[in-house]
Amino acid sequence: MVLGVRKRYWSLLVLTLILAGAAVFVQVSPLFAVRRARIVGPLADKAVVASQVCLKDNANLFSMDKNRLLDEALSHDEIGNINLQMVFPNGLRAEVNHFEPVALVMGSALYGLDSTCRLIPYDTAWNDVNCPVLTGLKPARLFQAPRDFRIADVVRGLILAKARRPELYRRLAEIDFSDPVLIGIYVTTGPEKYLATGRSFGAQLEKLYAVSRLLAAPDSACYHLQYDGLVIRKKYEAKNVADTALHRT
Repeated sequence: MVLGVRKRYWSLLVLTLILAGAAVFVQVSPLFAVRRARIVGPLADKAVVASQVCLKDNANLFSMDKNRLLDEALSHDEIGNINLQMVFPNGLRAEVNHFEPVALVMGSALYGLDSTCRLIPYDTAWNDVNCPVLTGLKPARLFQAPRDFRIADVVRGLILAKARRPELYRRLAEIDFSDPVLIGIYVTTGPEKYLATGRSFGAQLEKLYAVSRLLAAPDSACYHLQYDGLVIRKKYEAKNVADTALHRT
């Protein structure tokens, strides 16, 4: 019994020493010295200097000062996100400002809006992404939320719709915040307009989905979704979504 315990003890000790030696080896071995660094993303040129820091120092892939690299890159105001990956045996790959947009924002230029409501730089990789365009928002700086108290509820509703009703999410063309109370919603499949509020925006999108499925043909009407258990239909002069919200084809 005692002999068995001793064998296990020595086996564990040997294994520990092997692992410790391997850890030291990979941190000092020239085999893992960073020889190449690839920076990708819409603002890759801003982070090139950070990659040069690693190459100049001949940093080891496992023991390099990652915080120094990230601090250097994040010193640029336009950079708000870096995904750092090790490429064995001696490479480094950094993806700069790789974001998944929940919606696009039309202001002085075209931006994205992520799941945390931050305004993010537009990426040409999104050209084929079906996202609603938010209009009528007050200007905001990059990586800050637009200055509208309804934006958080709308983003939550869009995330829910994307998960539960992807076909509805793809049909949302424009969400207009220009009115201080009511939010205008336009779809790609017809001239109708829907009015909602920030409160319970996800539930109002469910109403929109139900109403739009009942329409036998495009309907130039305005549907009020903001009332509990009720949808009110009114006539209105339809606007051309294609001219106002990057209508998708």
